[in-house]
Amino acid sequence: MKKRILALATVVLMIFTVPLYSFAEDGTPAASYRQDGEQTQTANEFFYVKGTLDYSEASDVLTIVNKERRAAGLPALTMDVELQQAAMQRAAEGALYFDHERPDGTMCYTASYKISGENIAIGQSSAKRVMESWMESSGHRANILNSNYVSIGIGCFRQNGGPRCWVQVFGFQDADVIAAGRGVKQATLTVQALPGRLKAYRDSGTIVVSKGGTTSFPLYVRNPKFGLVSIKLQPRTFNWKSSNARATVNSSGVIKGKKTGTATIRATLPISGQTISRKISVKKAPKKVVLRSVKAGKRTLTVTWKRNSAASGYQVMIARNKKFTKGKKRATISKNRTTSKTFKKLKRKKVYYVKVRAYKKAGGSKLYGSYSKVKRVKVK
Repeated sequence: MKKRILALATVVLMIFTVPLYSFAEDGTPAASYRQDGEQTQTANEFFYVKGTLDYSEASDVLTIVNKERRAAGLPALTMDVELQQAAMQRAAEGALYFDHERPDGTMCYTASYKISGENIAIGQSSAKRVMESWMESSGHRANILNSNYVSIGIGCFRQNGGPRCWVQVFGFQDADVIAAGRGVKQATLTVQALPGRLKAYRDSGTIVVSKGGTTSFPLYVRNPKFGLVSIKLQPRTFNWKSSNARATVNSSGVIKGKKTGTATIRATLPISGQTISRKISVKKAPKKVVLRSVKAGKRTLTVTWKRNSAASGYQVMIARNKKFTKGKKRATISKNRTTSKTFKKLKRKKVYYVKVRAYKKAGGSKLYGSYSKVKRVKVK
């Protein structure tokens, strides 16, 4: 069932592309052109979004664009650095608000004075797919094959395996600096929006955190023009506040359990005042586990600890350095009465560090206690 739903969503995404053009009286696309006009600005909301800028896909789009232009007897377009930066910005904006109008209410031209036309699309899986979509649309095709354009910027933005948002922006001027290179870049971009235009939301349910432990919860914006797309927001988008001293929250949205009980964490958009609340339940975590022994065998380690009657289970960790970053192995024990674990197929004659902690189930969460003292042992 899940695969069928995903396939349907992909079909919907694949067909949704928008060129920049005006419409003739009969509803058919007319020629693309830039319309300059006075646009007013208000105090905007700032949304911070982290994602992947895919310069390799942008380069592949350019290759196909120039192949199509060559077939039509037109000169190639050159990737302009400023236009490409504007296209990447517009791709991030399109992920939140899919339109030629920017989230802040201005038109796409304000992203760069060089922009004279724009194509946008969302959901296509590759440069080949998005170009197929654009070339099958008369408005997009007219932009790509416009003989007056000499430069281009191409953007491709996505978040954590989500759908790609694509943008082409076109210019009449020669490229001042030619963009080059491939690869991907992780970046945090700032998207300005009219207050109230974008609505934040969160996952449902109460969050359980241990006393002395930390947690957080993500916040998203669902694209109002394309509801299948949601974008995760960076915590600094919001002002954070806790309802009481049982839990604290900092400017990065990190919540710390201080006293057992409940608190409400509120994240507020500074300009619109939209507030997202979530209940936090602070519970006492299991006591620190006593690590009894670590016995070395031939490429094995057997770890034994003292039973904690209040725990739901245990987590045992071994590694080849004190920071537990090298050769790390972790085992989760789901039975309270089980108090030993044997690790096999380890490196011979190597030193390992061992620690264990208890956990207690609370709703859908696990509350972890402190780790035991670390023991050092050499495998035979």
